[in-house]
Amino acid sequence: MVPHDPILEVFDRAPVGEPYTPEQRAELDRAVADIAAGKVVPISHEEVHAWVASRARSMLDYS
Repeated sequence: MVPHDPILEVFDRAPVGEPYTPEQRAELDRAVADIAAGKVVPISHEEVHAWVASRARSMLDYS
C-alpha cells in the first residue's frame, strides 16, 4: 500500500501543458536572456523591500 502523500496528489491534479501564452513565454525568455547576459542584476529576496523603498524614494525625487 502506498502512503497518502498530499504533495504528490497536488502534482497529479496540476494542469499539464504550457502554462504561458506565447506572449508571456516570449517575455519570460527575454527576461531570462537579459539576466544571463548580465544586463539585469538579480536581487535576492532578502533585498527586495529595501530595493522597492529605494525606488519609491527616487520616484518622489522626480516629482
